[in-house]
Amino acid sequence: MLDRVGWIMVAALFFVSLCGATALAQGRYAGRRLEEALRLLQAGGLRIVYSSEIVRPDMRVVTEPRAHGMRAVLDELLKPYHLKAEDGPGGTIKIVRAKPTEPAPASVRPPDSRSKAKNARHTDDAAGLTTYIEHVAVTAPLPRPHEPAVGSEMSVARADLPVLSSAGGADDPMRAVQAMPFAAASDDFGTELSVRGSPYQQAAVVIDGVATPWLRHAMYGTSELASLGMVNSLVVENATLRAGVYPHRYDNRLGPQIDLTLREGSRTSRHWRAVLGVTDATVAGEGPLGSDRRGSWLIGLRQSYREWPNTWTADFSGKAFGFSDGAAKLVHDVTSRHQVSFTALAGRSVIDERGNGGPDDLAVAANHAAMLNFRWRSTFASNTVLNQQLSLVTHNFNETDQRNREITRSADKHLSYRASVTRKMRSGVLDGGIQTERVDSLRFLTPDIASVHPHVLLGLQPGEELSGSSWLRSGFAHFTWMPAAHLTLAPGARFTDSTLLDRRAVSRWILSEWSLGRWTLHASAGVSHQFPEIDQTLVGGLPNNLKPQRAVEFDTGVERRVTESTRWQATLFRRDEHDGLREPDMAPRFIRGILTDPLTANRYQNALSASSHGVELLVQHSSSMALSGWIAYAYGSSRYHDVERGERYWGDFDQRHGFNAAAIYRVSVRTMLSVKFRGGTNFPVAGYLTAREEALFAGDNRNQVRLPAYARLDVRASRRFDYSTHRLTVFVDVLNVLNRRNVGSGNGFIDPATRQATGFTRTLLPRLPSAGVIIEF
Repeated sequence: MLDRVGWIMVAALFFVSLCGATALAQGRYAGRRLEEALRLLQAGGLRIVYSSEIVRPDMRVVTEPRAHGMRAVLDELLKPYHLKAEDGPGGTIKIVRAKPTEPAPASVRPPDSRSKAKNARHTDDAAGLTTYIEHVAVTAPLPRPHEPAVGSEMSVARADLPVLSSAGGADDPMRAVQAMPFAAASDDFGTELSVRGSPYQQAAVVIDGVATPWLRHAMYGTSELASLGMVNSLVVENATLRAGVYPHRYDNRLGPQIDLTLREGSRTSRHWRAVLGVTDATVAGEGPLGSDRRGSWLIGLRQSYREWPNTWTADFSGKAFGFSDGAAKLVHDVTSRHQVSFTALAGRSVIDERGNGGPDDLAVAANHAAMLNFRWRSTFASNTVLNQQLSLVTHNFNETDQRNREITRSADKHLSYRASVTRKMRSGVLDGGIQTERVDSLRFLTPDIASVHPHVLLGLQPGEELSGSSWLRSGFAHFTWMPAAHLTLAPGARFTDSTLLDRRAVSRWILSEWSLGRWTLHASAGVSHQFPEIDQTLVGGLPNNLKPQRAVEFDTGVERRVTESTRWQATLFRRDEHDGLREPDMAPRFIRGILTDPLTANRYQNALSASSHGVELLVQHSSSMALSGWIAYAYGSSRYHDVERGERYWGDFDQRHGFNAAAIYRVSVRTMLSVKFRGGTNFPVAGYLTAREEALFAGDNRNQVRLPAYARLDVRASRRFDYSTHRLTVFVDVLNVLNRRNVGSGNGFIDPATRQATGFTRTLLPRLPSAGVIIEF
């Protein structure tokens, strides 16, 4: 019955979208102050600069813009106030008055010769510009959060994303996310991160509106894992990290949300960009669709010509891999009422060691992933928007040995339909929707795997094959209510049921924000759930009666805007988890004083509860022409309780102190310097281990050995050269400038005879210089 009702709702929504609407808009600007609307455009990547004398606090957006491109939206927002946007130096967009004949106030008249000399370094000689800088400070105000009332949110726009995305010679936006406040990451070889003590498996990774963990290059079957993002920064509009309590529109997860949004191509002209680095080459192009320019296209292709991680850069005992990926996005305005878009992502990573080893050794390991995403957006009147999305994600991983025998095989498929409606009301914004998902998974492990490739697929026994499928049906509602001018309340809920578990879960949240001049107070509370994956449910031979994991979270904080471009923030948080999944044991451990091998019938169990609490401090400054960045400190404590075994221990991602900082300094319109620092007291070595005589051995208690403190400083410098028909940028990266010896976790084993634990730690990147060029035409 539920299936029939769900499909009737899907058909009805699709029919309605074909029948009506009057304008293409998102309802995100009307009613805001003009400066707030400009901040949204800044967060989207436009480098807008303006003075507080021109854009005054009393200016508000009366009607929703009907334009499509961001620059066109900007022009429409400025027109009612006789303002206009002009191209400035270094890719900036200056807001000026549209009527130059009107006398300017004294505070904005052209400066004298001494002021011109002082600001000479902000002019673009190559472009022959004769503009001037006003007396009032021209800065980039801090972008407002993409999600109203979410206290812990950080976003990096496309202008700064490539600068912070270096990953040892390769480009990966997830590296920029790892450096954001609230994040803790101490593995130079992986995209994983932890927020507030939660593991990466609890994070909701959303790529262009599709929640999926599979769109990354990774070797899931090797003894030492390495991973790299499958999306490069040239095609990303912005990367956003949300921690704590936030609306669960896309997925059911206990941890943070990582949102990577692919940008649209240019509707004005065709552009190409090529990046040549030490590991790979990337080509990206964009341009308008058709002579009427009612759409755009964007494409990005990347091919490695050197394996990653580079084996000469560190003591990496795993297997380096080659990779290639591509992304494309098409956007078209069917009419003024409807817009369609299509996104395609695909990537492949391969380890090829044919002819190098014995007959049972690894020969080829290949990982393939792809995503197709079709979206249709319609508008009813000027205050209601309907979005529909049909997506397909596939993932395959397999290994073969030197005799071309299959070692492992893994396959996943995720088909999803999602429809949401956003309606702007007099006192707020209401949005809600439904989502139907079909998930299929398969896992296979050869019978001879145990002695050759340990730890390949967690919990799967040699010779075991499992497969299963599940339907997930969800509905959500979220209301951003503004009962007073300075108060925002945002309650919401997400309802989900699963045919795999035959269980239902209701996640709910309430966000609040109170602004008092330059002060902002926020407080939030929520209950979230996460359903087990298919392989977690079926591993061990028979279906496991698992329950969804549950977390109750609270956070409260205060923010002070020192200036329009500088703020500080302090946040307190607490999270309590229940029915957490304990993974199958993969190494021997002591039971009543006897070293015991893992049980054959090892399964996932809802045996864990956890409690995490801490405080986060942040200072952020934003500027389009000088220094921008952040400094963040986090204190946290994460304690677990295994109810079945009666054990209490520190969480696998418990880090007492963490420190992240990033700074981008634009020396001139052509020269840029950036610094990125990540440090922390680090995580425990996961497992039942003890340390003595500078070695690890099997122990009685879990997570009693901790990795050494982690610290890494990265520096990047770039210089741009302008020519008549193209532009050339030369950049130099140095990772781990201080050449500090950092140690990360590894997948090790225990010798039953000596009880010594080997391979549970690995050395990370030493000092690693790299260079490259960017060609634009």
